[in-house]
Amino acid sequence: MTNSKVQIVATIGPASDKREVLKAMIEQGLDIVRMNFSWGDIETRIEQIKLIKELGAELGKKVLIMIDLPGPRIQ
Repeated sequence: MTNSKVQIVATIGPASDKREVLKAMIEQGLDIVRMNFSWGDIETRIEQIKLIKELGAELGKKVLIMIDLPGPRIQ
């Protein structure tokens, strides 16, 4: 057994923000959820954050949330 400090980070999107999918991801070792606030609305993000916290508590695991804030876009 090693003392690895590796953490698994996954960006949550339409395919992975379902309760069953997130639960399976956390059970398989997800440590940090990344959310891209450049897309989507704040109400959806609030519901996703509530779900992540709820699942973490249910599974006895602290899941961190990393948020990418929108900034100026050069296109």
